[in-house]
Amino acid sequence: MAKITKIALTGAPCSGKTSAVERLAADLYTDSRDVFICPESAYEVIASGVSRENYLAFETIVAKKQLENEAEILKKAEQSEKNEVVIIYDRGITDCFSYVDDSDALAENIGINIVDSWARYDALIVMETAPESEYFSTS
Repeated sequence: MAKITKIALTGAPCSGKTSAVERLAADLYTDSRDVFICPESAYEVIASGVSRENYLAFETIVAKKQLENEAEILKKAEQSEKNEVVIIYDRGITDCFSYVDDSDALAENIGINIVDSWARYDALIVMETAPESEYFSTS
């Protein structure tokens, strides 16, 4: 079985996470190393029409989808025939805790507390900047 390294990117909206994930994946892939990307689950949940009116309910759905996506990508990674595998997460379960006032309630809803959410990954990269663009403005 391959050695699996898990790297999650987190940070503000429009801080460059998805672009960094794609670049990181391209840079890390080699003949002896597979790279898998776990997409941001919030996009899937929003696209399905779930309301964000109640943040705890919304983030619970996002977190459960994230856990489902992470299990699926881990299963694929475990089937790799290469010596090394890197899984890069475009946001991780940790992010869900950032959007709720009651992290204990979210932890109860999903069965993982905030500290354990960090421990799921070997590395957590925090993207702090949000450059102005046609999609995001600071004014």
